[in-house]
Amino acid sequence: MVLLLLRAVGQGEQLGFSRDAEPGRLRQIINRTIREVVAMKDKRKAYEKKLDAQLNELNAQIELLKAKADKAKVEAKIDYHKAVEAMQHKLNDAKKKLQELKTAGDDAWDDIKTGAEKAWDEVKTAYHDASSRFK
Repeated sequence: MVLLLLRAVGQGEQLGFSRDAEPGRLRQIINRTIREVVAMKDKRKAYEKKLDAQLNELNAQIELLKAKADKAKVEAKIDYHKAVEAMQHKLNDAKKKLQELKTAGDDAWDDIKTGAEKAWDEVKTAYHDASSRFK
């Protein structure tokens, strides 16, 4: 909250308001800053929930591939298990990135989001490659 107040005071000074003058205007700036931060936090939480749900869904799909692997012929079983193991590794990496994203500060969040999206894309690609190969 202190950082928000400092940010708002800084904005007020940039707009030509002193710390002692225009308390009503400064209060407006503080309130607007608080609303912006709350909106940013809500957007982050929504993104994190979406990515979490997608990872859970993909995890379920990988489990289905594991079940198919168990029913496959011996030759195909080895390929299935290799593909599933690779996907599981990528999925675990994506889950770690999601956890980093959830605990990241505001400054690092966008950079970590980019890494999380890359990890998610790698898992999706591995899944689609494996599922199309084992149809």
